[in-house]
Amino acid sequence: MAKKYVVTDEYIILGHVEYHNELVKDKNKIIGGGRWELVKDTNTLYFYGKSDEFGSVTLEQFKNSYYYNNREHKIIFSTKEYFSDALKDENAVEVNFD
Repeated sequence: MAKKYVVTDEYIILGHVEYHNELVKDKNKIIGGGRWELVKDTNTLYFYGKSDEFGSVTLEQFKNSYYYNNREHKIIFSTKEYFSDALKDENAVEVNFD
């Protein structure tokens, strides 16, 4: 099991799954996906990497989907493949879902 997310035509969905397609019933709605990690010390939620099955998402696709941030985490989007690289990514973007 891994921390994975998918972006659909409406939502960003997170979970602990083996495969990205386990996060939604209708695979046709998946635009792409990746992995996520929460850094509790800074209350920052990182989205990074890609799905082997569905590919990656662009920043624009990510921002155009809806994510309910009920814990008010700082959200960082990175195109880097690995979390260690996403942490150091100077091009990572903070995303606000208003």
